[in-house]
Amino acid sequence: MIPGAALYRTMNWMLMKDWAKFQKDGIYTILFAVSMAAGMTLTTIAFRMAWRWMYRQRRM
Repeated sequence: MIPGAALYRTMNWMLMKDWAKFQKDGIYTILFAVSMAAGMTLTTIAFRMAWRWMYRQRRM
């Protein structure tokens, strides 16, 4: 997943050679993408742990 609007603005500043805005929006875009990936990863881990716990409870 890519934060579309933020990535568009970042690339726009790069093409316009406005390096200060490119750097500011680029850092924001990278942090946004990393936080989205971390959230999906943590949610998946929590769901799998809960699923395994429920499965083990049923087998006992």
